[in-house]
Amino acid sequence: MHYLYSFTGQEDCGEWLDDFYTAAVNTGLSESKMLSKVSYKFKRSAKEWVDSKNWRFWEHFLPVKFFDKYSDDKIKSVRSKCEDAYQGKHKFFQKYHYRYSKYLKIHHKLVKRIVSKTTSNVKYLFISINDKVDYFIEGCKHKKDQSYLEHKDISTMEEVKYYVNKLAKKLKKNPSVDNSTTDKESDDTSSHSVASTDLNILAIFNQHLQAFVASDLASTDNSRGWLF
Repeated sequence: MHYLYSFTGQEDCGEWLDDFYTAAVNTGLSESKMLSKVSYKFKRSAKEWVDSKNWRFWEHFLPVKFFDKYSDDKIKSVRSKCEDAYQGKHKFFQKYHYRYSKYLKIHHKLVKRIVSKTTSNVKYLFISINDKVDYFIEGCKHKKDQSYLEHKDISTMEEVKYYVNKLAKKLKKNPSVDNSTTDKESDDTSSHSVASTDLNILAIFNQHLQAFVASDLASTDNSRGWLF
């Protein structure tokens, strides 16, 4: 492995680790041996950093520290974006789902990269299916959107996507309905609109009726004056 180039912190950490791990595997090194030899390939500030830590396991060095130290997309920060996702006060449901899905894809890609560089079980780094759904629903700041999903008995992100698109289509057909409107609210709104229309018609009818009665009374008074 003496031919492998050094890591100073300026190189692409993913590419460098790919090259190091491939060379170590081809040489027949176990992961415990990799851990003891990896520091020899670190130089400058990266050397100071790696020597200042007490590494116990290769998988501990790999996902928890190395990538979070030198990768632009850090596993912990991306996971936090998933856990603390929020819809935003005036954000549409579909845009929130798109942004959340993007974070999930980035996180999954990072973990898959780590899995390919160790034989140890690092499944704990993945976000469970239930957590993915729960984080998304909890991030709905429009309570009616949240309630809409909670009453659908959703267990996968595919189902989340289905219901988000279903609600979006409904809103597209009826733009006057607010983004956070549920089926129940839509029915209530329609009923309210019908009731308002009926009241307006009744008011106009009353106005015409009153005018007719007043006109009729005036005609009767004039007739009586002529007779006497």
